[in-house]
Amino acid sequence: MVLAHVLACDAAVGVEEIVNTRVRAVAGRAIADLASLVLAVDALSGRDARFDLDYDQVVVLDVAAARASTEAVLVSHCIPADRSADLPRRPAKWPSSGAGKAAAPARGRAKK
Repeated sequence: MVLAHVLACDAAVGVEEIVNTRVRAVAGRAIADLASLVLAVDALSGRDARFDLDYDQVVVLDVAAARASTEAVLVSHCIPADRSADLPRRPAKWPSSGAGKAAAPARGRAKK
């Protein structure tokens, strides 16, 4: 699954320059296609989400901040929905964003 572009928002400060990069894993879960990426992101329940990308890049985002900014990002970029109809539907309620796992790189920053 290739990440074409990171849309700007407070939750993604510092990673907007990442383009055309393959997402290899989300929170340790291997990503094979867009559907598996959607399922992995929807299942996130910790404070931080780790995205392992090509070129040994790691991005860690605050789950609650990213989810809270989704609607504003969609509106500001004139995107009608957060996913197409052929992808798994978003849960009615996101999983709890409780305490995160082990220490990770700074949130919202790409690590090379």
